[in-house]
Amino acid sequence: MFTAWCVLVCVNFAQFIILLTEKFRNVHRIGVLVLGSSVLTLAAYYPVGIISSNHLDTASLFNASREGAANCRTTLSLTDRHDFRYTEVCFRKESASGSYVKSADTIFFTSNDDSYLEFNYGIIQMKDMTHNSPILGRLNLYKKDSLINFLWITQNDF
Repeated sequence: MFTAWCVLVCVNFAQFIILLTEKFRNVHRIGVLVLGSSVLTLAAYYPVGIISSNHLDTASLFNASREGAANCRTTLSLTDRHDFRYTEVCFRKESASGSYVKSADTIFFTSNDDSYLEFNYGIIQMKDMTHNSPILGRLNLYKKDSLINFLWITQNDF
């Protein structure tokens, strides 16, 4: 990023020198100089970007994941706005998002669109916390009455 900014400073300075020799007659070069100066100013004031992703992200209340064979990974994240994001990465990435409703130890999922979603609900099974383990329990995912998949619970702030 810093290298690109330095190159843009050099190019902008060269455009300014050429514009001085032309005595500010080239309208196109004036536009390039104004645009380059604007980009330099914005990059100097906002080096990590104008839009802060920290304000867009919501707090995650519940995380569950599992790593399978061939380094395949499945992740489920539930937010405080009752949104979920389910992602499977194994030779390709498939994801689903939508809303959820939690009732006791059961979570019901509703997809926002016709995205990849292979389950309807999940049942939380917390384990005994006598050992210091990053795994807090197990989330069994069901389609109708058939067990489809299970994930290890790594965060549960419900």
